[in-house]
Formats: sequence, structure tokens, C-alpha cells
Amino acid sequence: MDTWQAAVGNGVLGEARVRALLLERFDVLTRSVDIDGADFLIQLRDSGRFSDLVAPRLGIIQAKFAESPATGHDLPVDYAVVEGVPIKEFFVIVTEGREDDIKYFLLSAADVFDLPIKKNAKGKEFYSLTSAVRNKYEAAGKTALLDRIQNDLVARTAEQNDKLLNTVRVPNFEFLRRSIESKWLYPIANEHGYIPDLIYQLRTKFRSHIFAFDDFLANTSKLLTAEDAEVCLQAAELVFQDTLIQDIGGNLSMIRTLDSEAAIVDDLRAAISTHKRRFDALVNRNQKDRFLGAYEKIYNSHQLFMEKHLAPIFERLENGTYQVSKALAQTTFTFDLNTNDPISVVTELVAPGCEVAAEPNQIVRARELWRHNITDGDAATWRELHRLQIEVLAEYIQLLLSDENVKEFKLPFYLIE
Repeated sequence: MDTWQAAVGNGVLGEARVRALLLERFDVLTRSVDIDGADFLIQLRDSGRFSDLVAPRLGIIQAKFAESPATGHDLPVDYAVVEGVPIKEFFVIVTEGREDDIKYFLLSAADVFDLPIKKNAKGKEFYSLTSAVRNKYEAAGKTALLDRIQNDLVARTAEQNDKLLNTVRVPNFEFLRRSIESKWLYPIANEHGYIPDLIYQLRTKFRSHIFAFDDFLANTSKLLTAEDAEVCLQAAELVFQDTLIQDIGGNLSMIRTLDSEAAIVDDLRAAISTHKRRFDALVNRNQKDRFLGAYEKIYNSHQLFMEKHLAPIFERLENGTYQVSKALAQTTFTFDLNTNDPISVVTELVAPGCEVAAEPNQIVRARELWRHNITDGDAATWRELHRLQIEVLAEYIQLLLSDENVKEFKLPFYLIE
């Protein structure tokens, strides 16, 4: 018999033996047959359907045949390991000998992971299972071999259930106030509210509603997956004890009010309409670049200003105590009277009552800089400058869009990141 014919025959024999063995305990499917051996997918009997909340745990079996005690095997690295971690459901079964003198050897993925690695002529890596090493993994008998596989699969199914209980919970949504498309961050004055503020308020409020369901989801998931009747009862009782559940006229209901959220949605709807109208007008009338140019100059001026004036100044009072200075940050924006193009921006610290009157080609606005610094820290200084930026740009957008009536607009409330 040719060598290749003998190899094929041995492979078929090893596959048949392992399949027959596995059928004693598991449901068995053949996934593929190749020169490296046979892959079987095995499933615990009576473990449920794939449509169940927790699908049946599958095992992967690689079948090998050793023609003699001296026969070794090469196991491709990617068969047993994914990203450096052994696949817990993977096993190798090697059968050795014939007829009445058959031995069985069982290796888990962790066992394979401990084998030495070698490369073939093409540079592909294999775990080397020599005959001497194989002897360490001889099974005490068929029952012992099947017990080990079954116990591992049962343990993995329990682990999967526990994982489900930890993952079928409310995610910890993280977001920033600036986590919206850039067009909604344009500092366009708006009478109905600053859009990043309104979005942030809605997100935090609705997130709190979702978090309120965290325990409800955890207990419901435990009820759906636990096999112990007492655990199921305890989970159900905890569901009814949840603060979400309230007795309204003798009827148990899940209660969460959304009145404040509805009001914010109304403000956001109006704010989006106003923002889109003014944003589109800037684009359609070729004023967007001028507006952005002005914004950039104001922002850069504020950056330079903050390098010197981030920390507040404290003034000594007559009684020996100190108070935060009421000094103002004053921004003077100069533009071309003919084209409305931005020319320059200067921001400086001025004492109350010392504000400069604006020239015809200037917009001058000032804000008290450190009013909220004691409670909100240095970030409050940035917030006041951000508000100052909106105030200057509100006058500028009125200049660029003369038919827009920009009045009584709302300033940013939160500290922007």
C-alpha cells in the first residue's frame, strides 16, 4: 500500500473510532475532514435549542490516529488558540493501536498550549505532540475521557450563563457634551437654547431612566436562566420589590415620569429649527467662511488671554478679608465695514465701569470673569469666555444675516469640554 493510501486509511479509522466514542455521550456533527484530521462538533444532549436565551454549548474535537507508539502529530497553532488564549471548548483525541489493544489520549486546548512549537518549511507554526509527551495524557478509560469532556462543557455552559447575567445589564453609556456632529456645535446664537446643552440634558436624564432598569434586567435575566427553583423565586420576588414597580389603584405598574424630558424635547425641536435656518443661511449666502474666520480669531484671542488670566485675582477689603475680583474680560472684534470680513480680535482684562465704546466697525462685549470660579473652579473661567464668544458672534451673525432677528438668545449653561 502506498504511503498516502495508508495515511488516508489511518485517518478514516481514527475518525470512525472517535465518532463512535463520542456518540456514546453526545450529539455529534462532522464539521470538516482534512489532512490534519477530523473536526467534530459535539453538543450535550438535552442542552436546549439554539433559539434559547443561552444557546447550547458546543465542543470541538480534533481526531488523530497513531499507527504506533512512535507516531507523533503536528497540531496547527490556530486550531487550539485564539489571540494567545486557549479555546476552552477544544479537545484533541488520539487513538493508538488496533482491535483489542486500543489506547485513548485526551488533550484540552490548555494542554496543547503547553506543547512546544515548531515551524514547517513554509514557516507555519505547529504544536508538536511527540509520542513521549502523548503518554502523559492517556485516558484511564472511555468513561473517564467522556466524563472529562462533559464536565468541561457543563462548566462552560454555567460560565456562559454567569456571563449573560453580567452582560444583559444596562451599559454604562459615556458621552461628552461635544459628542455631536460639528455643525450643531457652531456658536450660533439661539433663543431656544444652546443645542449641546439640550442634548446633554436629554442624554443624562434618559440615561438615568435606563440605569433605573439595571436591577430589573439583572433579576429578570437570572429568572430566565437559573435552573434552581428557589433562585428563580428569589429573582421574581426581587423584581416586584424594584422601585420601578408601584401599586396604582391595586394594579402593579412600571412607573417613570417623563414630563421634564418632554419640555426639553420641545426646546430642542425649536432650537434645531432656528440653528438650521441660520446655519443654512450662512452657507447659502456665502457667509459661512466669514463667520468661521471670526470664530477662529475670537477663540485664539481667548486662548492667549487665558494663559495669563485663568486663576482669579483676589482683592483685599477694608476689614482685612478678600473677595474675588469683579474684573471683566472684554473682547473687541474689528471687521471691515465694506465686506464684513473679520480683521482682528483683542481680549483684555478691564475693571468694572472701564468698558470701551465700540467704533462703527467694532463689536465690543465684556463679561465678569471669575464670578463662579470659587464654586466651579478654573473651568468656570472658560465658560464665561465661551459665553462672551457667543455674545460677540450673536452681533456678528446679525450683521451677516440682516433679516434674522437675533434677540434674547440663551447662553451655554454647562462647562464645555
